[in-house]
Amino acid sequence: MGIQHNTSTPLWPQGNAEVEAFMKPLGKAIRTANLEGRPWKQELSKFLLAYRSTPHSTTKVPPAQLLYNREIRGELPTVPLNSKVINRHREAKQKDKEQKQRGKRYADCRPHTRTSKLRVGDRVLVRQKKTNKFSTNFSPTPYTIVALKRSKVVARNQQHFITRNVSFFKKIAEQAVSREEGDEDVVSRRQEEEGDQVQEQYQQEQQEPRRSTRNTRQTNFYGHPINSGLRLQKNPLKQ
Repeated sequence: MGIQHNTSTPLWPQGNAEVEAFMKPLGKAIRTANLEGRPWKQELSKFLLAYRSTPHSTTKVPPAQLLYNREIRGELPTVPLNSKVINRHREAKQKDKEQKQRGKRYADCRPHTRTSKLRVGDRVLVRQKKTNKFSTNFSPTPYTIVALKRSKVVARNQQHFITRNVSFFKKIAEQAVSREEGDEDVVSRRQEEEGDQVQEQYQQEQQEPRRSTRNTRQTNFYGHPINSGLRLQKNPLKQ
């Protein structure tokens, strides 16, 4: 029947914009019915009837007419047309395509918009949700991109797969990748160097006597400096 099952990107409501835009008036109708004390289920049916019989802002054709290929009768009065209803699916598809291209040009003109340079096989970091003040913007666990479909990226590590929008990923530089590959050698070499330095410092402390590094204050006797190593002689007249 020509039906394709396309899933939206997780944590990216912009990818399912048609449904998100429809939920705004739908939620408003339910809240209004609840506020006025009317049964929200009946008001929901009325809202859906009005929505399906109203020409869409993009296709300029009512959704019910595209589904049943005829005009449905709603509560609003309409002027009957003498001409027969024709198949308007081609017209609706053309207008929908033009509207999507117009929306893409508008989104591309927004600030901070640039072409993604991610490719299959790149090692990336994934943006994570902050849980406290110590949480980083990106998860420290690296992933490898296995599939790209427009703005949808599928990456994997040794544990699981993850699907996100391209803006959730940050490519790891090649220098960082090579640095990670030699981390074990670098760590072992640093540990050996630190161990040698500690051992040399310990041997020096055992050989050399420890001396105080404090600056001693010169002793004064009635404003005259004297040698601290000499003893003061008592005045025999005062005895």
